[in-house]
Amino acid sequence: MARIFSWDGFFRSNHSGTMLISFVAAVIGVGTILNPALADETRRETAETDKPSRLMARVQYYFDERDFNTLEIMVASDRLPLGLKFFGFTDLHGTENDADHRFDTTRSFSEYRLYHTGLGELIGLPGLGLMVEYNDFTPGSADLLRAGLLYKHGLSLPWLKSVGKQKGWLMWRAFPIESDGNGGQASLIWNLPIHERIGFSGFADLNVIEGSHDRWVVEPQLNFRLYKNIWGVIEYRYNGFEDANSVLKGEGFAPGIRIDL
Repeated sequence: MARIFSWDGFFRSNHSGTMLISFVAAVIGVGTILNPALADETRRETAETDKPSRLMARVQYYFDERDFNTLEIMVASDRLPLGLKFFGFTDLHGTENDADHRFDTTRSFSEYRLYHTGLGELIGLPGLGLMVEYNDFTPGSADLLRAGLLYKHGLSLPWLKSVGKQKGWLMWRAFPIESDGNGGQASLIWNLPIHERIGFSGFADLNVIEGSHDRWVVEPQLNFRLYKNIWGVIEYRYNGFEDANSVLKGEGFAPGIRIDL
């Protein structure tokens, strides 16, 4: 899940595909060894795709300390035909360092994913699958199509077993294929319910760049339920692409509010 705001010189490595596939292979091996109960849990989750399509949506609004606001609109479905799953969001941002116009929308970032975890069923490792992801940034014509592997599994930590109906999970991803013909990305996405009213979610993306420093984009978020489907959120944001820009500040905190629709 990368929110990328600069694409100049982005991904020039031809060997990154091999490296990223190796990364996922190592993660799968470690995950299977450390958590042998994951296979049964993931099979139960996969079986739910036979139920009618379920559409989920949420809206989040953040007040970034760097003097701009963000409106995020997210939609997802985990029960599409043929076992496909979908997740996507669009972020509408103001201009950084512009307190007088922080409520105005001047730029956006969109990310949409279509994936299937049936590959793991074929080889006896539920949770392993294929994913296609589309990224788009405005202003400009910076769009990108990625394809690669994912491995999603639950968490068997004892303190998570009593958090109501909420489930903790991790998703490891590697994209060795990109529409620009080079480069790649490895990432981790997580959801960790701590209490029925408190959860920890977020992502960490590693963008591999040949001949230059690799760039991290990291956004952990603390969620706390205020009332029914209304949550307060506190998000830490770090963007290595912005950090390399002398005009922008690459990190900041953004408190906000989330509504699950």
